[in-house]
Amino acid sequence: WDGKLGMFCDYNFVTRTRSDYVSVAAFYPLYVGLATPEQAARTRELLAKLEFEHGLASSENRNLRNLQWDYPHGWAPLHYIAISGLVRYGYAADAKRLAAKYCTTLETAFAKTGELWEKYDVTTGEVSVCKESKTPTMLGWTAGVYLWCKELLK
Repeated sequence: WDGKLGMFCDYNFVTRTRSDYVSVAAFYPLYVGLATPEQAARTRELLAKLEFEHGLASSENRNLRNLQWDYPHGWAPLHYIAISGLVRYGYAADAKRLAAKYCTTLETAFAKTGELWEKYDVTTGEVSVCKESKTPTMLGWTAGVYLWCKELLK
């Protein structure tokens, strides 16, 4: 935890430095229940940098590498981690808003392509492709998180 940055940070054990790069990984301590209520509240504020019209970007927009797990890619497991953490700490309205965005994005893409996809561009709602790897279809985690989000929205 870095109180000055107001977030849980990645830590480089070789250089003994914290990263100031905002990513959904900061929500893992909420997911597992390790954050204090104050830390959870500060972590929730990161949504301002990660939430877009079609869901959560894996990380803030620094355009560093165009890798799979960076902006503007939205992934099922990261949505699950963040939404679950928000629910655990009492931020049900935020969790439901994100779940609705995730479901709508998948439903719209499925209507266009007839497929579920590994990741989506959360700024456009389109299937997300990057130079690191081919984007596969019909991933189990995509379907699983979709079904879990639909249950949350009931």
